[in-house]
Amino acid sequence: MVNNDAKSDVSDLSLRRVRVKMTYKPTEKLMFVLQGGTTNVNVNAKGSNYFDLLDAYAEYAFNDKITVGSGRSTWRGLSRFTTGPLNTLLYDLPAYATSNAGATDYKVRELSAYIKGQLGKFDYRLIVADPYTMATADPKPNVSTFSKNSPHKDFSGYFRYAFLDTENISTPFNSGTYGGKKNVLSLGAGFDYIHNAMWHQDAAKNTVNDDMKSFAADLFYDAPLNKEKGTSVSAYAMAMHNDYGPNYVRYVGTNNPAT
Repeated sequence: MVNNDAKSDVSDLSLRRVRVKMTYKPTEKLMFVLQGGTTNVNVNAKGSNYFDLLDAYAEYAFNDKITVGSGRSTWRGLSRFTTGPLNTLLYDLPAYATSNAGATDYKVRELSAYIKGQLGKFDYRLIVADPYTMATADPKPNVSTFSKNSPHKDFSGYFRYAFLDTENISTPFNSGTYGGKKNVLSLGAGFDYIHNAMWHQDAAKNTVNDDMKSFAADLFYDAPLNKEKGTSVSAYAMAMHNDYGPNYVRYVGTNNPAT
C-alpha cells in the first residue's frame, strides 16, 4: 500500500548520503575539520532534507600517544562501527552498532571533547559529550523511553589491540575492509553511559529514571588471499549488552521515512 494505492511492487530513487568535507592543518600538530551534507534524500522526505553543518571540530596532537579535540563530531566510543565504517562490504552500515543514533545525537554527532592515542599495537579513544534531547513523549507505564529532561553527560570509550597491522586513527571512522591491502586482526572493547537518560512509570504511576548503559566487545579480521588478484577475506563479530531500562524496544529503518 503506497499512498492508499495497492501496489505489488514499488521503486524510487534516493541519495543515501551527500557530504562535502574540508580539512585544514596550519601545522603538523593542529587540525580543523568542517563537514556539511544531508542524508536520506528521497521523494517522501523532501521537506526534511537540507544541506546542514555536520562536523565542526579542532584537534591538537601532542604526540602519537595523546591527541585532544573538541567540537561537534562523530568521535564516539562503544564499538568499531558505532560511528559507521569508512568502507564496507555490506550494503550499508550495521545499524545495531550505532547504539542510540538519532535519539541523543544529530546524525551520529554530538558536541564533545575527546582524547585519543596510539601506543604501539594499542589505541584508544575517550569521549565526554553533551547529548541532544530528541524525546517528546511522557513516561509510559513499565516501558522505558528517552527522557525529555535535560540530559546528563554522555561518557563513552573504545579500546583496541592490533595483533597484526595497526590501523589509522586520524578520523573517527574505522575501515570495514582493506580489500587485501592490510593484514588486520584487532580486538576491541568499549562502553557508552548516560545517567538518567531514560524514564518510565512504575505501578504507582511514579516517574522512575533509568541510566543508559551499553557495553561491547568486537573482533575484526581482514587479510589478503591473493595480492596479485586483489582478493581478500573479511570477518567481523561483536557482542553487545544494552541496558535502557525495562521493556525498551527500538526499531530503525535506514532511509525509510516511516520510521
